[in-house]
Order: sequence, then C-alpha cells, then structure tokens
Amino acid sequence: MGYFKGYKGGILIEVHCQPRASRSEFAGLYGDAVKLRLKAPPVDGKANEEAIKVISKVFGVPKKHILLKAGQSSRKKTFFIEGVGLEDVKKLIDKGVLP
Repeated sequence: MGYFKGYKGGILIEVHCQPRASRSEFAGLYGDAVKLRLKAPPVDGKANEEAIKVISKVFGVPKKHILLKAGQSSRKKTFFIEGVGLEDVKKLIDKGVLP
C-alpha cells in the first residue's frame, strides 16, 4: 500500500489520472500510484473536480474533506483525504473497490 500513506487526521493518496476515459473509476495500479480513469477532459480543472468527486464517492467523505496537495496540472496527483485511515483503505481493498 505504498500509494496510500497515513497522515495526521487522514491519508495521502498518490493517483495517476487518465482523462477522457469512457467512465470514471479506479482502474488498478500505475507505477507507484493508483490509476484513476476520468470522463472529464483535462481542461479548466474539470479533471481535478471529477477526481475529487470519484474519491469522495469511493471513500464516503464530503468533497470538502479532499484536498489536491500536488499535481494541479499533471497526470500524477497527490490528494489528502481527511477523516480516513489506513484501516478504511484496507477494507476497500478487501472489498475489491480499490486495487
């Protein structure tokens, strides 16, 4: 689980985004990150907004609890998810929701 790191009050997640996909979903691993396919194009922050929406839905937290820490205009992004722990991530992996 090197792509998830526990942090004060939440976790950091390393994500590799693939914009303009047929649907938005987590889709395996990509190097040292989790691959996230996004329907949105990488224009005017739409892909970033879509990534936050998907992460919010998967982790069950409000969008305001997700912060884009690095990679604003890059495919590789780091998000901070407030209120989620590594044990929550493990449960999602065990359920097959996350790779």
